[in-house]
Amino acid sequence: MRAHLSGDEGATNFSKLLLEIGNGQIPSVAEPDTITIPPGLGKVVSTLEELKAEVYPCLTTNGVRSEWLAEHTILSLLNTNVNQLNNWLMGEFPGDERICKSVDSAICDEEAVTYPVELLNSLELSGMPPHLFKLKLGVPIMILRNMEPPKTTNGTGCIITRLHANVIEATISCGPYKGEVILLPRIPLIPSDSELPFQFRRLQFPCKPCFAMTINKAQGQTYKAIGVDLSVPCFSHGQLYVAASRTGSAMKLSILAPNSQTHNVVYPEALEH
Repeated sequence: MRAHLSGDEGATNFSKLLLEIGNGQIPSVAEPDTITIPPGLGKVVSTLEELKAEVYPCLTTNGVRSEWLAEHTILSLLNTNVNQLNNWLMGEFPGDERICKSVDSAICDEEAVTYPVELLNSLELSGMPPHLFKLKLGVPIMILRNMEPPKTTNGTGCIITRLHANVIEATISCGPYKGEVILLPRIPLIPSDSELPFQFRRLQFPCKPCFAMTINKAQGQTYKAIGVDLSVPCFSHGQLYVAASRTGSAMKLSILAPNSQTHNVVYPEALEH
């Protein structure tokens, strides 16, 4: 467990709390699955501004250090919240902004009239880059497709180093290929898990900003400093444990939780397998 490996003061207590959360042993209050964030789990904050300040202090100066940037992230439950956080932090990141527009089209010609380009442009879907992709040198991005396995796969984190007309040049920021330079061209992307009543194609760079990401996307990753946005409570098994255990120290974990409470959904039957 990361808490044992960190060597931070209080790591034993942090590790114990993580196990209790993962096993559903934190007593509920008020209603089933609702818990009070226990002391020692991390710093509880009450606003997104406070959360940002804890995870990304002095972003305009610290953000120019790619190593520092790659060690920090904010986790949230909904893609809508993640997109809002990424747009907000992109706006605060220093440097000139370039906007890259996708080319969207309905796959079936008969549906092109029913679903005009303006509608397709407005869609923001999980696992898809935005139509209006705001980019700056030095920002963190996450690859959304298996481009060149095993080096560049869905979920690989990178830092943008150069912006060309139709290619993003980036450096892998974590894992066994850390430091390697990659090129990301625009490619046609079709949403694979969409509930839309039609299919469409988006020609865009296969990545998105990752100052923030969903809790599910962060599974298996480790960061030095983590912020967890629980303004929307956890709703699936083990989400709180996954989020809190992405760092090895309670001193590097900040949690936005209204009234210091959230849901900790744990299904005992799932722990038996």
